[in-house]
Amino acid sequence: MSHARNLGLEAAIGDYICFIDDDDYVSPSYLEALLSAAESDSESDSDSDSDAKAHAPIMSLSNLLCFNDGEKDIYPDHISGNFQRIKNQGLVTTMQARQYLSGPVAKLVAREYALRERFNPRFSNGEDALYIFALSRFYKQYRSTTEDAVYYRRVRGNSARFKLSSRLASMFSLLWAYVCLWIKHPLQYHFILFASRFLAVPKGIWKIYRAKLKK
Repeated sequence: MSHARNLGLEAAIGDYICFIDDDDYVSPSYLEALLSAAESDSESDSDSDSDAKAHAPIMSLSNLLCFNDGEKDIYPDHISGNFQRIKNQGLVTTMQARQYLSGPVAKLVAREYALRERFNPRFSNGEDALYIFALSRFYKQYRSTTEDAVYYRRVRGNSARFKLSSRLASMFSLLWAYVCLWIKHPLQYHFILFASRFLAVPKGIWKIYRAKLKK
């Protein structure tokens, strides 16, 4: 998947990049709402107290709902909860939008920043969170779309993210990759976000292990 996404990045010619996995789908207003939120005049927000902040890039974020493979029922997850918390707040900070920074979907990013990083093909899981964390150094402002703009994520029980052995095998390498990103730009990343991502890797493995024990 990393190779495919990197090829897509290199082929893209627009001003923005929007990732949509081939087995997911989006609502009709999805792209329009993301673009509108990303290009809204941030000077009108009360917390835009300087020209530098007013012209800083904005990452727009959509609602996200899940459905299990082969089923029609729609349900929320942690990103859905993050959307509900920020949907009426205008511009929000990195930590207020931190749940969104665990993957590339349900958002719009400027192509000029998206092309400064690549997905790491060394990893079969965790590479998407690593990529978005790398981009987070360019973004300090985030805005949600309207609620009718929805990314619908298909959940597959046999996907790489749920395979305990592969995640254990790559855990330390993935943690080191986060450290390397931090070392390159220590003043540009939000430290608490870095710490939370660093802790999320073993936490995700523990959740898979507990789920397997219950079966």
